[in-house]
Amino acid sequence: MHKFCFPNLVTYNVMLKGYLDHHLFEEARELFHKLLEKRGHVTSSADYRHTVLPDIYTFNLMLDACLVNQRWDDLEFFYTRMLQHGYYFNTKRHFPPPLLVQEMFCMNLKQEDYASAFSCLICLPSTESHKYSRNSWLHRFNDDPHLFREETLLQLIDKITILSIRNEEPNTIFLNLLKS
Repeated sequence: MHKFCFPNLVTYNVMLKGYLDHHLFEEARELFHKLLEKRGHVTSSADYRHTVLPDIYTFNLMLDACLVNQRWDDLEFFYTRMLQHGYYFNTKRHFPPPLLVQEMFCMNLKQEDYASAFSCLICLPSTESHKYSRNSWLHRFNDDPHLFREETLLQLIDKITILSIRNEEPNTIFLNLLKS
C-alpha cells in the first residue's frame, strides 16, 4: 500500500473488502492486525496525523467475514476490539445474523444450558422469524448430526412444548425449531 498511496482508512477498507470478496480471509485478517499494530506506535500528538484507526465499517466487514467463515474465535477478537475502539453493536440497525444466533443457541444447548439457549431466541423480534424457518433449523442439525446427545434433544422438545403451552401466542421460532 505504501508504494501507491499514503495509508488511509478508505484504502484499508477497500483492500479489506477486496480480500474478503475474493475469499482471502487470512490476508484480510493480517491487514487488519497491521492496522491495529500501527496504532501502538503513537508516542506524540504529531503521530496521530499518520495513524489510521478502524471505523465501524471496518469492524463490520471483519465481523461479517467471521460469520461467513465460521471463525468464532476471530469474531470474539474483532468484537472485543470494536468495543475497545468505542463502537457498539447497534440492535436497531442490525439484528444478530441467524448463523451466529443458531451457533450461540447450539453451543448453549450442547452445555445443557437451556435458559441461555432460549434467551438467544426469545429476544428476536417476530419479524425475524422467517430467518429461523423449519428448514434452516433442519439444515443446521443435518450439518452436524452428532452435535447433541439424544437426551439433550428430548429435553429440548420437552422445554419448547412447555414454553409453547404457557404462552398465549407461541413463539414462531420455537415452533419452527420444534418442527425440525
